[in-house]
Amino acid sequence: QDPYLKPYEKDFKRRYGAFLRLLASIEANEGGLEKFSRSYQSFGIHVLENGGIYCREWAPGAEGVFLTGDFNGWNPYSHPYKKLDFGKWELHIPPQEDKIIPHGSKLKVVITTKSGETVYRISPWAKYNWEVLRFLLSNLRWWIEEYGFDGFRFDGVTSMLYHHHGIGCGFTGDYNEYFGLQVDEDSLVYILLANHMTHSFYPDCITIAEDVSGMPALCCPTSLVYIPCRVALVL
Repeated sequence: QDPYLKPYEKDFKRRYGAFLRLLASIEANEGGLEKFSRSYQSFGIHVLENGGIYCREWAPGAEGVFLTGDFNGWNPYSHPYKKLDFGKWELHIPPQEDKIIPHGSKLKVVITTKSGETVYRISPWAKYNWEVLRFLLSNLRWWIEEYGFDGFRFDGVTSMLYHHHGIGCGFTGDYNEYFGLQVDEDSLVYILLANHMTHSFYPDCITIAEDVSGMPALCCPTSLVYIPCRVALVL
């Protein structure tokens, strides 16, 4: 317990409250953090066991979504997605005798906008904040599940923690430097959620935060404070 942090108690509570609200929203709208953080298994383009293709994207502002590429001669409209709830789109391509989309094929997703514009994207669902969060958390699990990673080092988190990115700032240890409008609390909440997920599903996993600012409580457990990296590497 650091008595000098007492004046900033409201800041800690606000940040932790933002984390709890985000976690509750994921639980309520996405079937839980376990499912949400495995989105790499459902979003994007996947080959099914029967040889069919399943595609899912998130494009809430789109008027239409289509799949194009080598497999259809780059026809932009021959394979339309079906619109689902909450901005999700999906496409089922049934199995065929010959692989309709061979491994190594070049593909793009075609988006038609409400203004009539047609744009080509590789991964449009990662363009939106909620889907960026889905992608980042899912990416962490992918490295653990697919390659057996036993931890992560979050390099250069100082550039995430502050809107000024630590540029031109000489941190002195004055606690006023770690609270206030200069702190990027959205990034703080992401770090909290990423560590909460990692330590909840993989208790032996180690997370390291490389920080040059000396952010207080950077490696405290979630139950005590809002940023639960196991180790703080202060340079």
